[in-house]
Amino acid sequence: HLDPAFEINYAYDSDAAACESYRHNIGNHIVCRDVREVSGKIPPQHLIIGGPSCKPFSSSNRRRRIEDHEDVDLVDEYIRITQENCPEIFVIENVPQFITCESGKFLSKVLQKLSHRYTITSNIVRDCDIGGYTTRKRAIIIGSRIGKIQLPQLKLYPFHTVREALSKVTSKWYNYFDVTTSRPETEKRMALVRPGHNFKDIPEFRDNKTMHSDRYYRLDYDSVSPTIVNWRKLPIIHPTENRTLTVAEASALMGFDQRFEFHGTIGGRQQQCGNGCTYAIGSLIKKVTKEALLRYHCDPILSV
Repeated sequence: HLDPAFEINYAYDSDAAACESYRHNIGNHIVCRDVREVSGKIPPQHLIIGGPSCKPFSSSNRRRRIEDHEDVDLVDEYIRITQENCPEIFVIENVPQFITCESGKFLSKVLQKLSHRYTITSNIVRDCDIGGYTTRKRAIIIGSRIGKIQLPQLKLYPFHTVREALSKVTSKWYNYFDVTTSRPETEKRMALVRPGHNFKDIPEFRDNKTMHSDRYYRLDYDSVSPTIVNWRKLPIIHPTENRTLTVAEASALMGFDQRFEFHGTIGGRQQQCGNGCTYAIGSLIKKVTKEALLRYHCDPILSV
């Protein structure tokens, strides 16, 4: 939305607070609606970008069969909208397991339904490899009717660190004071964890084989951040203080700056930030799709 080459015409999300944040930061064109109720039968767009819910495919969904998840059909809805609109380019952004789970069943579905019209490529991108601050990995699937689009294989060194991200955050940032106060017993556990370490520094949890490695993870100023999810629930710990992150700090680690403001409840703001696509990954998607579209027909305004 900051690039004058693009004009965003339509956006949809079922989360009211996420729509409020979008409306405040990007534009009034967003509609709060279940995507199952959205039609792609609008004037054909140059580009459609979507992120079908990652919950069915995520590694955090260990105790539930994928086909039993209420969001698993959203891949089909994305395919339907793409078929109805037939944009020049489509992009799907999701967790890496979207490509690999159930022997590639869901990627195969995209290929089966759309490859007769589109040349489709898929890549796994890691945020810190392309200039971000986290180890967050995302699957990027790009379909094009105007020539094959392949994401470049980038590895930028040195990596950006937690210190670089958090040093930008001042009281001028939106959401600077948005932080959840932990219970006293949680703060005591936090105090036991060294930078770059996790729950294994806490005696009562040390031998727990069911915990994810990001549980009670304390950030290390001189390293890359782990993936930012809803950090309050884990919690992810500040590098030097016995507290979890503020929304502004997490936003900085996701690559955003002081201009972006999250709305909704404190829990909603945390969830939106943790659910987001990092700025570096989003910028890479924009760069490669824009280059392809401008090469194809040098249109000064690209509709999305």
